[in-house]
Amino acid sequence: QVYTVLIVYCIICTQYQVYTVLSVYCIICTQYQVYTVLIVYCIICTQYQVYTVLIVYCIICTQYQVYTVLSVYCIICTQYQVYIVLIVYCIICTQYQVYTVLIVYCIICTQYQVYTVLIVYCIICTQYQVYTVLILYCIICT
Repeated sequence: QVYTVLIVYCIICTQYQVYTVLSVYCIICTQYQVYTVLIVYCIICTQYQVYTVLIVYCIICTQYQVYTVLSVYCIICTQYQVYIVLIVYCIICTQYQVYTVLIVYCIICTQYQVYTVLIVYCIICTQYQVYTVLILYCIICT
């Protein structure tokens, strides 16, 4: 195996904001696979909001498949609301098919309501057909 790793940890303080950022960039090469991974973890604190963001970007190359995955996980806390958002975007390429998947999962909590939303959007391309699928799932609690 061959590993290449870059790690950056950063804190930035301004008059109105504090940023804390951790970045990890990694390449792993084996006999059969190549992994490329970028991870960014970020906390931003302002006078009125706190953001927590986790971003993972990953490419995996094998002899028969290529995976590209982007994941974003975000928490936003304000005085009146809390947002939790998970976004996953994925492309999988095989010898015979291409999958494109977008998943959005969201929770919004307010003083009076809770929203839960799941969105799944999928495209599958084969040699003979193209499938497009959209799924919406929503819960509202008052």
